[in-house]
Amino acid sequence: MLTFDERLKHVTLKIMRAKEHIAELERLLRAYLYSDPYIVGVKRDPQTRRLIYYVKSTEPVPDSISLVTGDAIQNMMSALDHLAYQIVCCDTEDNPPNPNWIYFPIAEDSAKYEAKKHGKMEGACQGTFDAIDSLKPYKGGNDLIWTLYQLNNIEKHRLLLTVGSHATGINL
Repeated sequence: MLTFDERLKHVTLKIMRAKEHIAELERLLRAYLYSDPYIVGVKRDPQTRRLIYYVKSTEPVPDSISLVTGDAIQNMMSALDHLAYQIVCCDTEDNPPNPNWIYFPIAEDSAKYEAKKHGKMEGACQGTFDAIDSLKPYKGGNDLIWTLYQLNNIEKHRLLLTVGSHATGINL
């Protein structure tokens, strides 16, 4: 039987890789924002004569930002699935009944979560479900996990839409 550290190796590797992607993403975002991708225009309101500032033009956000963001999200979601797999293996003495269909259970609401959780981690013991239940991995329970799940599903089928803004100051 595997040791605790051996079981967590792939989970840890996925998290470390996600952190590398996040560091790369921060570098890419910094480079994009420091390139002054926005041209701000100024005009006067004809009635009030007040200045109106507006974004005159923008440079497109590089595709690499979407790609690296998607890679980070995928690695974080994958870490949860690896964790679910290892937990089920522990609970079943390395004999999970459905090894190819183990996923960390996340759903769009608590009712759907309750309905699906046993199917996603077939063989897990009640203590395992109690621990995962406490995380509330569904929309309205733990919105961070829910958002990760949603972004991962979107990213698998299309590039994430990236929008950015960066204010460096305001002059009144």
